[in-house]
Amino acid sequence: MQRNDIWRIIALVNKYRSIGKTSEFLGWSTPKLSKTLKSLIEKNIVVKHYVVPLEISKARPSIAIIYKSQKSSHECFKKPNRVIISYYSYTGNPTYLYYIDDECPKIEECLEYPACRIILCESIRKTLLPIEDPDLLKVDLAEVNIEEPVEFDGNAALILFEIFKLFNPSLTLLRKTSEIIEYLKKKLGLKNPKSYFYTYVRKVIVEHYVPRFNGDYLLIYATSASKKDLNQLMNQLIQAGFTVGYSQVHILSEVPVEAVIHAWGFYEKFLAEEAVHSHLKNVSYTVYPVLGVQYG
Repeated sequence: MQRNDIWRIIALVNKYRSIGKTSEFLGWSTPKLSKTLKSLIEKNIVVKHYVVPLEISKARPSIAIIYKSQKSSHECFKKPNRVIISYYSYTGNPTYLYYIDDECPKIEECLEYPACRIILCESIRKTLLPIEDPDLLKVDLAEVNIEEPVEFDGNAALILFEIFKLFNPSLTLLRKTSEIIEYLKKKLGLKNPKSYFYTYVRKVIVEHYVPRFNGDYLLIYATSASKKDLNQLMNQLIQAGFTVGYSQVHILSEVPVEAVIHAWGFYEKFLAEEAVHSHLKNVSYTVYPVLGVQYG
């Protein structure tokens, strides 16, 4: 199966939100499509992902990018904080990208300076969903559509964060909702996670299949003059083969746009001098290959 064929299948599954409806559109049987998706996932060509709009929790989590001055065992924080997940990268310095359930001033107070320095700290304002075009190798950015307001209590927020950790990157073997609920029960010790999941969490998370093609997990910090420019950057990268799929985009600022893009792609291509894409005005970005993940 060619890359464009896989892209089209994924785009249609995400569009219809139904294996049955997608099968009908393709003229396939439902078992055939289910078997195809399962095979693609097992071969690391596609990942099943849940987009989690973290900003809907009462205290919007923050993203902090922190450089260490040395590759030492020295800790960057004086005292523990509410880390949801952290990603380790290396771009000339040991680099950590933290998702923290706290405000930036409190995060900065805990920092061990000058051994570590904050390059960026902003709260998540919005989560955008990359919508694949079935006929073209491009995505359009859309806001996560929450049909009804949901009031989160502490337990619901914990479940939300736990699902975010499970699927970013999406390497879990948990496929069914029942398996995820059983995992949450054991991990969080909640008596009735099923009730919380369906009452709160299921209403706001979005199931989304993402092309991976055995690529690396990348976090891309990007700035642009507008959301349109950001979208254009993402399409340039995917059409030039630097990236192959996107799971979500976290908007930190809207004027100008600051964002963290979760992507699958090939970091070695970014390192190759001869590999280039067309120049874009009003856009800059830094690519962080994820080399390790730690869970809060």
